[in-house]
Amino acid sequence: MPLLNKPFYGKDEFNGDVWVKYSRKLTEKIKWEVQLNVRNLIGSSSDIPVAIDPDGHTSVYRIAPEKAWYLSNTFSF
Repeated sequence: MPLLNKPFYGKDEFNGDVWVKYSRKLTEKIKWEVQLNVRNLIGSSSDIPVAIDPDGHTSVYRIAPEKAWYLSNTFSF
């Protein structure tokens, strides 16, 4: 039977994404934008405990989000 007055707490998590954007006019009618997005740049890549049994052992884990880089270019007319 779980002890409701003694809950289990996991470690603190700190995750973050970063993006950088640059734009300029190539001509009077054409604007160019480039953007770099980095997902989960700040964060752990190890499995994250989700559920704990009453005896204190972790029973369920979830996979941490992977780091991913996206580069996009946009031309506006």
